[in-house]
Amino acid sequence: SLERNDLQSAHTALVGGKAIAKKIGVLDGNLGGLFYRHHSTLHLMLGNLDEAEKELQNAQSVYERTGHMGSPAGANLQMCMGRIRHQRGELTEALKCYVRAQRIRERTGTSETPEAQEVKRCINTLEVELGSELHNRIISQASHRN
Repeated sequence: SLERNDLQSAHTALVGGKAIAKKIGVLDGNLGGLFYRHHSTLHLMLGNLDEAEKELQNAQSVYERTGHMGSPAGANLQMCMGRIRHQRGELTEALKCYVRAQRIRERTGTSETPEAQEVKRCINTLEVELGSELHNRIISQASHRN
């Protein structure tokens, strides 16, 4: 399909951009984290969950080294990881990721952004899928870790 071709083209361009970023030495900084996260999103859209997760782990590594896991970028990373877990049917783990994203958004004053609203919708969806009692227990556990 044309859409898949567009995604493949975007993927090819992003791989080229990552190669340039690596060559000029910026792949280990925040720009690298952004490249990895966007690469993960493309893999997710193409249905490559394992590759998507691998790219997110690379992004997480960069954000941890640069101190950005507690920033809106870290919240976006948690949101992406939640999507992967959700697509795999790992509902409890997905919810934990979404709650971590929401907590980061609350701490950084970005809880009213479109991304934060999407996190809230995902949490609400999982509440229905998991049942509210289990949902509340998972949120409590995830909140105590932050």
